[in-house]
Amino acid sequence: MIFCLLAFSLSVVLGMDLGSEKIRVAALRSPTQMSILLDNSSNRYFRSTFTVVPNEKGPIKLIDAYNFGNNAYYFDNQQMEKKFPQHTTRYYNDFVGKILTDEMKDIAKQRKIESEFVPTSNFRFTTNGIYPEYLLYRTFNIINSTARALEPPLVAKTAYIAVPKFMMQQERKS
Repeated sequence: MIFCLLAFSLSVVLGMDLGSEKIRVAALRSPTQMSILLDNSSNRYFRSTFTVVPNEKGPIKLIDAYNFGNNAYYFDNQQMEKKFPQHTTRYYNDFVGKILTDEMKDIAKQRKIESEFVPTSNFRFTTNGIYPEYLLYRTFNIINSTARALEPPLVAKTAYIAVPKFMMQQERKS
């Protein structure tokens, strides 16, 4: 899971929780209540489509640091949506899937997690999912522009990003 906490002046905090199942972005501006920009448990989303087109023929493989450039990425492109409907998702959180690795299974066994491991239900992209870091890399600008569009305008002062391993709370310099 990736946790990103951005401080926008003294009165605004934007928190983003980007995990293996969903993205949640929230902004807290004093004295107003917290406003959720994107939340998998509600109907408030960034209503943008995301189309992934492989540069070479064949299925989309697990997107990671080595093959990230092997695909073209389109946001809100109706022409590409019609041409590649099975490569298009409506919400960014639908694009994130569980990554089934031996390390993840070992950690789950150590923590006595009883649930059965299943691949992500979103087979349109990959049965393994996508590493959250790379989804964050692709979506951060549009999330940031959405936050800046709020009234009053937000000005970024500080940013903290932690990229722990699955179910671990360890920070890493970014």
